[in-house]
Formats: sequence, C-alpha cells, structure tokens
Amino acid sequence: MPRVDDGYLESRRRQIMEAAVACFARHGFHGTTMQDIVAETGLSAGAIYRYFPAKEGIVAAIAAEHHSREAAVLADVEAGADLGPCCASLRVSRSDGSPNPTNSGRGGSPSSCGGRPCATTCAVPELAQSI
Repeated sequence: MPRVDDGYLESRRRQIMEAAVACFARHGFHGTTMQDIVAETGLSAGAIYRYFPAKEGIVAAIAAEHHSREAAVLADVEAGADLGPCCASLRVSRSDGSPNPTNSGRGGSPSSCGGRPCATTCAVPELAQSI
C-alpha cells in the first residue's frame, strides 16, 4: 500500500476545513450537516471522517488555526513590528500586559487611520481581517 506524504494529508485537511467554513457561512453551525460538508468537498464521508471524527472536530481545528494566527499577530505587535498608524494603537504595556489605555477599541479611532476604516490602513493583513 503506497504511503501518502504529509503535504497531501494537510491539503486534504485544509480542503475539508475550507468547505466547512463555506457551509457554516451559508447555513450556520447548527444548520450544517456532515453531509453538507461531504457535498461541498466532493470527498467521500469516509475520507472526511479519516481526518475529523465529527463536525465539532472540524470546528475545533478551524478555531485552533484562527487562534494560532491571532497569537502570531499579537506576538508581532509586542515585538514592535511596523504595524502602520492604525494598528500601532493595539500595542500593550510591556510591564504588566494590560491593554494600552490610549487604545480606543478595535483599531483605534478613525482619525488615527487618516479618516479611513482601520482595516484599510492596517499594515498586518491578518489583523486587518479581524478588525
């Protein structure tokens, strides 16, 4: 029996997760069935269950990946990465980890972004998607 490389396994896993996200967007979590995800991927049910035992496992994987990306962006913020005028207000105090008191919320005030929506001026694409 031929072995499948890790890249192939990861691409299949990604395909399933992306299909699930599309289904959740259309039908909501509770309205989406595993059969919907099967149809969206074009894979067999058995192929999907090889990677995820249930719909909740897919959601957990999507959430873990999302949180991993957020953690990486926040690490960049703490490290002083060039974030642009808007996202710079997201920096936290290095002494105790508490939020910067000058931060007026999600991405700062519109004036700190040149009057444009913060997401359009953010220098970190991953962060701009969550603003």
